[in-house]
Amino acid sequence: MKGFTLLEVLVSLGILVIVTGALHAAYTGNLEVIEIARDQEISYQTARVVMDLMERDLSSAVGVVRQEGSEAEPDPRLGFLGESAEHQGLSADRMSFTCTTHLVWTRAGARTDLCEVGYALEPDGESGALTLFRRDQVLPDGDLEAGGEVVALSRDVTSLELRFFDREGTGHEAWDSASRQAQERLPARVRIRLTVRGVSGREAAFTTEVHPALAAPAEAP
Repeated sequence: MKGFTLLEVLVSLGILVIVTGALHAAYTGNLEVIEIARDQEISYQTARVVMDLMERDLSSAVGVVRQEGSEAEPDPRLGFLGESAEHQGLSADRMSFTCTTHLVWTRAGARTDLCEVGYALEPDGESGALTLFRRDQVLPDGDLEAGGEVVALSRDVTSLELRFFDREGTGHEAWDSASRQAQERLPARVRIRLTVRGVSGREAAFTTEVHPALAAPAEAP
């Protein structure tokens, strides 16, 4: 009975090592592609949900209301406040404004549309991780920065960058409708840039712009 020579055995082992290595590399590569695709999908879904909610709120923002021809003071409970902030070197901007998209979470919740809404990216009191919060205060009380129910939207957002544009198209890091500069107006556009972290730690940035429906139209160039 004829057997294999040592050379034949070594050649066979070499071929087996090469084939096994190629299969392992292909398998590992496929796993990495699947992981990246899964990360991208999770990041995209997080950004889509958060941005859809922010766009909905901003689109229905209500600025200072003053009857035409009236000398009466505008309602001080209504307005728009945007602030530039940082957390450990990353953008953690925030904004608070009055709008008509109050979310009712329980049957006992107030059935009204007018509310104060606030968005802030800050450390969670329990875990310390950065968390994007949404605040909803039914019926404005004049304090745009406090009150109402606060809900954690996502712990996957690592930075929130906001830019506020006036009618002339000039961008501002902050906005206060009560200031003389803003002239009691809403920003003509708000640019939102979210950076979202996936399960593996990879980050992806998403950007959108929103034009509040009741904002003064931008001036023609």
